Amino acid sequence: ILLDSDDVDRSLEVLKEVGEKPFLVGRILSGEGRVRVVEG
Repeated sequence: ILLDSDDVDRSLEVLKEVGEKPFLVGRILSGEGRVRVVEG
């Protein structure tokens, strides 16, 4: 899952909605402005 990280708070809300845990977020891709969610 790739999320637009322009609004990080909203991205985190989306993660909650899809049931992802915070520790499953891989990292914010530097220079790409996206949050990569990886399966844990």
